[in-house]
Amino acid sequence: MEVDILLKTLSTLVILISSVPETCSELLVTPYPARIYKNAPRDVPVLKVEFTSNSTTLSTTTLALDRKSDARYFRLGPDGVLYTNETINLQSGTVLTFFVFAIYNSSATFTGTDNMSLKDLADYKQIRIIVSNLNKYAPQFNQSAYTFPVYRYGAGDVIGQLTVTDEDEDDYNSQFTIYVPNLPENQEAIKHVSVSPTGQISLTQNVPADISVLNFTVVAEDAGSPQLSSTAEVKIDILMVKQPDIFCISTTSSTTSLCWKNPMPGVQFEGYDIMVESSFKENVFLPSVEPLVESCFILNNTRIGGQYVFHVKVRSNDVWYGVESYLAFNKTATGYTYDCVKNQFFVCNYKNPCNGNGACNPVTTPDSYSCNCSPGWRGDNCTIKDWCAYSPCKNGTCTFLEHNKYECSCSEGFFGNNCQYYNACLDAPCANQGSCTINQYGVYTCQCLPGFSGKDCLTVDPCFPSPCAAGRGSCKRLSNTDFDCQCYSGYYGNLCQYVDACSAESSPCMYFGTCVSVNDTYFCVCPPGTSGQRCEKQDPCFLQPCKNNGQCIAGDTGSFTCDCPEGYTGNECQQYDACHNVNCRNGTCKPVTGSLFKCECNAGYYGDPFCTNYDACLTLPCKNRGQCLSFDGNNKTEDTDYKPFYNCTCLLGWYGQNCTFVDQCLSQPCKNGGSCNLEPPNGYNCACRPGYSLDDCSKFDPCYSQPCQNDGQCLPDKQETSYSCKCKPGFILSDCSQADPCYSSGKCKNGGTCVTQSDGGYSCDCLPGYSSHDCSLVVPCYVNECQNGGLCTNLSLTEFKCDCPAEWIGSRCDISATCLEDKEGCVCVNKRLQCLMTSGNVSQRLNNLLDQTSDPSKLTAKQVIFFTEALWDLYNETVINISYATIAFNVIGNLGRVNTSVSYEAEKVSSTNTKLRLFLDNFTSEVNLTEKGEVTVPTKDFELKAMLLETVKEHQNYTFEVELNFNQTEAIPAHNVSIALPTSAVSDSNNSSSGDIRLQFIGYKRSQLFVPIEGFDQLGTIASQYLGHQRVISATVKGRELYNLTDPVIIQIPKIQAGVNHTCVFWDTTASTWSTEGVTQFEDDLDMVICHSNHLTSFAVLMDTSPAQRFSKVHEDALTYITYIGCGISLACLFLTVLTYCLFRCLNKEKSGKILIQLGFSLIFLNIIFLVGSVDVSGYSNVGCVVVALLLHYFILGAFMWMLIEAIEMYQALVTVFSKYEGYYLLKRCIAAWGVPLLIVGITAAVDIYSYHNDQEPREICFLTSQNAAAYYSALIAPCCLIILINTVVFIMVSRVILKPKFQQLTTETVTITPAQIRGAFTVMFLLGITWVFGPLAINEAKLVFSYIFCICNSLQGFLIFVFRCLFNPEAKLAWIQLFKTGTLKRRRGPYKSSNSDYTSKAVDNRFQSNSNGSGFSGQMSTKMSLAIKSGNGCHPHPHQLHTTSSWHPNLNGTKSDKVGNTSHGANFPLGSKKDRRESMDYSVDTKRESIPNDSMSEFQDELTHF
Repeated sequence: MEVDILLKTLSTLVILISSVPETCSELLVTPYPARIYKNAPRDVPVLKVEFTSNSTTLSTTTLALDRKSDARYFRLGPDGVLYTNETINLQSGTVLTFFVFAIYNSSATFTGTDNMSLKDLADYKQIRIIVSNLNKYAPQFNQSAYTFPVYRYGAGDVIGQLTVTDEDEDDYNSQFTIYVPNLPENQEAIKHVSVSPTGQISLTQNVPADISVLNFTVVAEDAGSPQLSSTAEVKIDILMVKQPDIFCISTTSSTTSLCWKNPMPGVQFEGYDIMVESSFKENVFLPSVEPLVESCFILNNTRIGGQYVFHVKVRSNDVWYGVESYLAFNKTATGYTYDCVKNQFFVCNYKNPCNGNGACNPVTTPDSYSCNCSPGWRGDNCTIKDWCAYSPCKNGTCTFLEHNKYECSCSEGFFGNNCQYYNACLDAPCANQGSCTINQYGVYTCQCLPGFSGKDCLTVDPCFPSPCAAGRGSCKRLSNTDFDCQCYSGYYGNLCQYVDACSAESSPCMYFGTCVSVNDTYFCVCPPGTSGQRCEKQDPCFLQPCKNNGQCIAGDTGSFTCDCPEGYTGNECQQYDACHNVNCRNGTCKPVTGSLFKCECNAGYYGDPFCTNYDACLTLPCKNRGQCLSFDGNNKTEDTDYKPFYNCTCLLGWYGQNCTFVDQCLSQPCKNGGSCNLEPPNGYNCACRPGYSLDDCSKFDPCYSQPCQNDGQCLPDKQETSYSCKCKPGFILSDCSQADPCYSSGKCKNGGTCVTQSDGGYSCDCLPGYSSHDCSLVVPCYVNECQNGGLCTNLSLTEFKCDCPAEWIGSRCDISATCLEDKEGCVCVNKRLQCLMTSGNVSQRLNNLLDQTSDPSKLTAKQVIFFTEALWDLYNETVINISYATIAFNVIGNLGRVNTSVSYEAEKVSSTNTKLRLFLDNFTSEVNLTEKGEVTVPTKDFELKAMLLETVKEHQNYTFEVELNFNQTEAIPAHNVSIALPTSAVSDSNNSSSGDIRLQFIGYKRSQLFVPIEGFDQLGTIASQYLGHQRVISATVKGRELYNLTDPVIIQIPKIQAGVNHTCVFWDTTASTWSTEGVTQFEDDLDMVICHSNHLTSFAVLMDTSPAQRFSKVHEDALTYITYIGCGISLACLFLTVLTYCLFRCLNKEKSGKILIQLGFSLIFLNIIFLVGSVDVSGYSNVGCVVVALLLHYFILGAFMWMLIEAIEMYQALVTVFSKYEGYYLLKRCIAAWGVPLLIVGITAAVDIYSYHNDQEPREICFLTSQNAAAYYSALIAPCCLIILINTVVFIMVSRVILKPKFQQLTTETVTITPAQIRGAFTVMFLLGITWVFGPLAINEAKLVFSYIFCICNSLQGFLIFVFRCLFNPEAKLAWIQLFKTGTLKRRRGPYKSSNSDYTSKAVDNRFQSNSNGSGFSGQMSTKMSLAIKSGNGCHPHPHQLHTTSSWHPNLNGTKSDKVGNTSHGANFPLGSKKDRRESMDYSVDTKRESIPNDSMSEFQDELTHF
């Protein structure tokens, strides 16, 4: 009956609405949904029902409940309050739903819904009541009373924050709302203050001057049942002064500037008190200047690394409350803080845009300015130096040219860069007809006439003409009137008029006497010891000829005698008596030489120098035939006795000082290794080894070594020759070394008995039904292993079989046979088929879904599709019930952890991932928000948040941070994921919509709901496994499409794996793939990646799973520039190289020249195609890109093939030495080198043309893609690496030939490595492309270094070939010289002046002619040999070309060099046909090969550069 009434009511609701007059009436049910705690008694209030109407014609309205079974638990009171009608004996989580009706009837009193008619129905509402756990605790403020200060005119400022906690464990009981109750005492506060549901207190409007304090009560009320609350008192002091709170800090190397916004615009106050604390303390007062918007304080002498604390306080006459603004700053660098930009400070205050060279003046906006430059500076930023401001032109006009440059226009008579020099010659400074000249520095010089001198020719020369006697002296000027005659030798006088008598060649004064001229005569000044008119007399004793203090006595005739002191003799006392006063005590003194002497000792005495020692062995003190050795004792004098010293060496068996003691140890009396110690005179004792005793060490203690381990007791036997061990419990064996395995329990399972074995092991005696070594194995059928009535049959000790009933299967009859059915909506859980519920209450159905998806690894794509649809059927219920939503999100989490291939298949068939993401997006868009204006739902896989912004504050970012960390066992950084929305993303100025702004955030722990459909097959196992580690965060502003934001969205996401490159991406919903458009990777540190985006969507970071490590942008740009520059240089050089070898016959006639031309063409085309194909790929069509990729692939292989041919030819010429004549030489090699690459490229393109370009794949270059691994490695990497390997081996072998030319020389001269040899080796290296080996080696840590080497060497390969094959090749240089000088092309090798018709031995290069030291070739070669030379390649020959026509090998075959340098020929090549010459060459292969002489080797190495 109740159901029928309800259906009738609902079905005719439209009719009722159309028939009732239009009124504004509504039935309100609060709260919705409501809660009642389990086991609540009767008469507990649950919710409030109210009916409001603007109609005055309606009669009194009656409220009534329907007759559903859920309504029987409740009753409506007359006041509209719903009370419990009986005790609520229901489980927590039970949802009770029923309807309440508002009924009006003008004629009769309402008697119940059974008699209700449609015309009586005013409105109805559904009531939902959730049975919950008892709400035990009321929310509690952390303080009973709060006091906050606030600026009177700070409308919009945040005053403070109230802190409330609720200790209930259940979320619904711990959720609370803070509000100001509508009480009379709170009315004044309600006018000016608002309190948010989360407890944030804000000033809504300015406070009038007559109010100094606001007092009000706040209530914290939870949503539990029963509803509990608590109160607190709030006091707000109204302040007349507001302290600065917006700061900007900027620094230079020596200053720190602190700026702040004026906290009270338009208010007069004195200024600011500033205190700075650091290693010093400084107090400053800064006056307030109106209408100054910003104020700044500059602190000088600050340093990098310094720490500074700033205290800023407004100074005002008004009452001040609170503490001053406090700012701590650690100066780590120069620059400015982000707050300067964010809070729009004037750039003049923090950026120093005028560079310290002028005054910065704000213009109109904070980021605009003008510079009033200081004198000497100009330009917008005062960066241009104007020297004209300093008047550099001393005597002229300055003209400004440009920065640091000016020009001076000099006044008449001045010159120089700054007009600083005056042309003094204009004033005629030179007197006496002197000529004036001036230098570049403004200094003039006068050229004077003869007789005048000085700077201005004012000085008169009295020496002109000379007054001195002619030919006797020179005149020297002293002044204008005075002079001095400097006389020549032999003359003197004022005018040199006298002749000097002392100037004769032999002085008249003897014995070095000094001659003094006096007019025409002289006199002698004699030296000491001489006398006489001419110093002719000498004193013989003047020079003291007597030595050693002897006294000289002069004789009459100029002779002398010496009176010698004691001990000296001789004519001049020069001889000394060495034995004078010497006492040889026991011997006789004999002079030796000079002052030396020697004492010849008497018998029995010895010792130097005075025979003081006595030989003690003369008395034979050593007995028993001991040998005596005497040595020094103390000296014997008249006052002391002499004590002789000696040492006796005793015979075997004796010892002691005089060999008088018998050696008892000689017979080795100590046994068992004991050591024998002597005890004089004739005794001994034994020192026994450990374990032995008695006098002769004959007794042994067997327990001495403590052989018993683990504290066992050692017991010797009666004979004391062996022992036994008494072990402690728990140890066994003879030495107690083995733990008793049976001592501790638990060895044998299931009641088995442990038995110790003799070898230290154990065995178990098992009870019936058990077996194995530890009784752990249950005999299969002893305990029935077959479940569900299955019959068990033993097959062996470990095997059995079960005969199952019809409805069960499996080895143990434990799997329901229905699990084999492919039943939609059913899945096997714990081996039983469980099917999805399609009926029942919402909670049961959601929990059933959660159970069905509990093991994601076993779900199929079909089941994922079915469960997704089933979840969407319950979407509307989850929006109105958070507990339902939590269960649903856990189901989505399970579906997000299915196997990647299953997720891909389900998405491909039914877009399940898209639907699951839409489920989450729609929920955050439609869920009912709490009174706080937000909802947060955290689960183990997601965290969702929806919030409402009533107002948008300027310069405020809105940040959502979600903790999506893995468990601690995973080696992944523990950081949260966050996203910050700028003001521009939520402000109304950029959007057409109006009203409150709803922000929606979703954080994903893993990204398996974001599997790209396109390219999934190429994703790879490594990348797919990281889908479970990759976090994703999503943000949406409801109803708005946000793109091209002025301020970026900032996303912070932890790295998936430390040490690996990551890329910022967003999910492109249109293309269903990750994209980097509009996303910038702003910062990448060790653990986090910071991304900036100009639009909103889902963001993540992707790890580069390829083996190639990405470089930073700096290295990428550097490598790009190196490549392009190197390729450009190589192209030019390759053109020159090919041109050189094509022009000159003497170069291109040889095999090496022909191959070089082909290699040059291949490298030219390779570089051109590479540059064309890598500049801007976006401009190519698909066909164009494929063509470029095909050509690039072809010419890379072509270049490598010609390098291989170069290597083969070098090997034949330099290692195997000879090569036979070969027809169609170049044609064969062209077919191989150009044909093989064509074959490989053709096959690759025919198999899969998309290997060269895939229009679904973004490309940076048109080339063979590495995504097709088979084509990439088989058609490119494998052939290139094989050629590099072959060429490297050839390079090593050829380098040995080049660097060590010792083929079998007859001489043994040392061979040194010359620069020419090194050039030859480098030539071979670049010709064979050995440097390409750095490409495969560029991996892991070595990748950066090898990448630089690879780019430099290979992009410059053409340049290096040009250097070694043209610049360092003498033949190439000679060819160009001949072309430029004669205008003819060189056709033969050698100097361009040589005659082509002269083929005699004289035509051989003079560098190889015979010389006197035996180097080079014989100058007397026969004509026969000369003709053999002619039959070579036709060019002027070099020695290494004499043996064959190939011109590849350096040896002069058939030529031997003897020790004297004469060259003989063991085999001569006669002139004849090619066949004859081939036979001659075949014959020469068997002859002994010799190297060319070493002196000629350096010349050969220079020629080797043609390789």
